[in-house]
Amino acid sequence: MKKYLYAVPLLAFGFGIMLSAHAEVKPRLAYAHVTVEYEHKELRSDYQVFPVHLQWTKENYDSNKAPIVLMPFNLPKSVPNGAEFVGVTGTITATTVGESPDEKKDAVALLEMFSSSSDYCPKMGETINPSTFNLYDTSKFTSYFSQIMKQTNVGDKTLDIDYTMAQGLPLNLGEDKCMFLKFDGWDWQSKPYTITADLEIKYKTSASNYNPNIQKKSLDVENLWGAPDTGYTVYPVLKDGNSANQTLPPGTIMSVFGGVGVLNVNYPNLKDWVVQSKIIVYKNGSCEKAFPKHRLSRFRWQDTNSFIDSTSLDTSTVIAEKTLKGSGINAALTQMTGNGNLPIHVEDGDCVAQAFVNSNVHGITDPLNEEGQAGFSFIPD
Repeated sequence: MKKYLYAVPLLAFGFGIMLSAHAEVKPRLAYAHVTVEYEHKELRSDYQVFPVHLQWTKENYDSNKAPIVLMPFNLPKSVPNGAEFVGVTGTITATTVGESPDEKKDAVALLEMFSSSSDYCPKMGETINPSTFNLYDTSKFTSYFSQIMKQTNVGDKTLDIDYTMAQGLPLNLGEDKCMFLKFDGWDWQSKPYTITADLEIKYKTSASNYNPNIQKKSLDVENLWGAPDTGYTVYPVLKDGNSANQTLPPGTIMSVFGGVGVLNVNYPNLKDWVVQSKIIVYKNGSCEKAFPKHRLSRFRWQDTNSFIDSTSLDTSTVIAEKTLKGSGINAALTQMTGNGNLPIHVEDGDCVAQAFVNSNVHGITDPLNEEGQAGFSFIPD
């Protein structure tokens, strides 16, 4: 086991923090202690795993301008470019601090894992400005999965993750075999906020059934609605669908991954609440029936009838479903994984949707904060 301990100075810029290899200011005495551990091992015959422990604490920051932090690690040199990323198992924990255990929080973090195919590999804790640093430049970076963390309590909130894709995504790597976790989050109170990731990266070095055309698509959405509303984010399928207009061409959905979270932080008298997160395919050209006169690009939608919603059409097929529950001030997290209806083929006139279905049985009348960071892998015809 190789283990490294860093004590990294946080560079302060006025009311935010910034840490960068190129910063030219003198650091104040605020340190984030970061531990990175890894051990390469073969776990089973069909894929290998690479355990990673990453931890970062944001301190001395303005919650309105909290920095985006990158937490890198390096895969073994023996991993070839073009190996398959097939999944992740492990835990992600968010940790907040407060004056008392009963103090209520409104902490949120968006986490996303990337690889770098260029010679760029961030320093541990390096911050970026998304207006000038494009992580979604696919000639340099590849995104593999996202998770959302939401929290109302002082202390720890942990999300368990475990999924394996039937067909993986290509690991686009540079010479350093660099990957990194993006940490975008805060607790709205400018108090120390820590993310700890204990993960095992699953990958294959020999891709017998690998399809080079496989793609990752994101169903990210954030709603602030209460019952009886059902909120959607939707990808239409068009015969000439493409990434430029945020539509899908005909093809096959292979896997579902990523996470969703629900948060109630403003309504202490809210009774027990229940939210269903569903990923749904509308077949047989039924996208127009489910979402009349919808845009011919990725779109948002809202049902407002608690007894009829688009998730229950006889042409809809649920490919992933989880239930999130809470009572009063609370947060619920879960990962999304595909079910036995995968793989599934989609054609012109179909669509794929992430839906949050709010239950009105338990007295939801106030809005809940619902956020999805689910994605799916897709092979065009």
